[in-house]
Amino acid sequence: MKKRFFVYILTGLLLIYFVGMLVSQQIKINEREEEIELLQSEIERVKEESEELKEEIENADSRETIESIAREELGLVYPDERKFVDSNG
Repeated sequence: MKKRFFVYILTGLLLIYFVGMLVSQQIKINEREEEIELLQSEIERVKEESEELKEEIENADSRETIESIAREELGLVYPDERKFVDSNG
């Protein structure tokens, strides 16, 4: 009788242990899946940024790009142009 009781207790404890391990592993799997999703979205963002930068590099030598940078960032104008600044804004 004592032997059977001991076997039941041991079996119960082992069952609880294995269920606990299963739950623990499932939690870790879920965490890793979330990490994977975050990393995949980061990869997509970086790929898009890379494509935009490639386009900028391809267009860097165009006359329009050079003129746009000269006007907007450096404030340059052609010699026969006048630049007006709105003092109200």
